Order: sequence, then C-alpha cells, then structure tokens
Amino acid sequence: MTPDDLAARHPRLHHVTLPPALDTIAARGLLTTSQLLDLFEVQGGARAEIEARRRGAAVPIEHPRHGTAIIDDQLAMTEAALAAASTRARWPMSTRLASSAVRSTPAPR
Repeated sequence: MTPDDLAARHPRLHHVTLPPALDTIAARGLLTTSQLLDLFEVQGGARAEIEARRRGAAVPIEHPRHGTAIIDDQLAMTEAALAAASTRARWPMSTRLASSAVRSTPAPR
C-alpha cells in the first residue's frame, strides 16, 4: 500500500499530541521525524543518532525560533515491528524509512 492509497482509504488521521505541539501541527501539518529535524536544523551526528536507531524514549530537540519539539513516534514500536515493516532493508535503513515515510497536512475545517 502506498501513502496515497492509505490516505484515500483513511482520509482522516487521528493523532495524539501534547498541547504545545498543536499550533505547529495546525500550521505545518504533521511532519515526519526527518522533516522535523530539517525544520529544527538538526544535523550531523545528532541527526544520525535520531534517524538511524529505534527511539525507545522521547527525544527533545530545540531551536531558537521554533522552540522545543518532542520526537516520540516510536515509543510503542518494538525492534521486531520495525524490522517487519521493512523486510527488504537492513535495520538502520528500516529506521530511516520509518523516520521519513509518513506525513500529513491539516484537514480543512
């Protein structure tokens, strides 16, 4: 199933978030981890650490203009679930794919 197929089949996305994230999500849509790291200008080793491994704990990132964001998209995922989601890729690639694969835009009101 492609992202477009998923969106056509399930046009509404329900996302649980902390109240401070609502304004950013309303303005920019629900960003992937990679897009959030781009926005917050996270680069180099810090970025690789976030994207290349399973995040079993919330990871706060900070930016002088955008404030703080909490990356916690993988808290409920096990290593086995991530590996099963990408059977043809090696582990680091699976995590990178999971970090960049899903994005949504705000629904019209």
